[in-house]
Amino acid sequence: MTFELLVLIAIIACALIAFFYCSFQSFNTWRKAILVDAEIIGYKWSQLPGRIYIMTSPVTGFWPIIQYKIEDQVVRAPIKNISLLIPVRTHIKVRITNKNSHAKMGFLSGASIFGLLVIGIFYKIMSIDIFPFGWSLGLIVLAIPLMKLLNDYKNLGTLQDTLIILTPAKRPKNYEEMTEADFKRIEESDLVSYEEAMAHYYHRNKKSEKWVYTLIAIVIAALLFYKWL
Repeated sequence: MTFELLVLIAIIACALIAFFYCSFQSFNTWRKAILVDAEIIGYKWSQLPGRIYIMTSPVTGFWPIIQYKIEDQVVRAPIKNISLLIPVRTHIKVRITNKNSHAKMGFLSGASIFGLLVIGIFYKIMSIDIFPFGWSLGLIVLAIPLMKLLNDYKNLGTLQDTLIILTPAKRPKNYEEMTEADFKRIEESDLVSYEEAMAHYYHRNKKSEKWVYTLIAIVIAALLFYKWL
């Protein structure tokens, strides 16, 4: 066994250990979290730079503020790791952790990756003989993310958080009357309505449209220039 092969095995072993540890931590967090029936009472501007919305949630720019009862006490809190922009007074089920965040079933995604890795290893070792086993395990692996989708839809009533599918930004009726001061007030408020959050979301998209069109024009010009060379 060569030194390079030993290094490769060591790297793979470390990656698997880290993988199992992270998956176990995710499962343990999910298992200890408390499932509560909560009501969305408003939204709060996240004050996060646009470039990291997708990594940190919410991609909408707003945290949903929920209200729920636990041990006869009413709790109000923003949930910082859910990407939702749905009407106020909507009831959702949230698995609350001790850090007041939503515990997601991330360990299922890890299980899918591990399952695909197992299929690949067995296929490489056993070649054609692995097909019956591979198909069976493959179906199970594909079913795992589906379980997560169905669970999120059952609890949240929407697939926005799972697939980062957002409600299309709706143009507010009084949009022409709104000023930058109104959007600044929305960002500084501790609690805004769904309509205000949607107005801000629409305004932010309108401001970014010109950059999208500019980028498309630059790409088309570059392609035409390249073709003429």
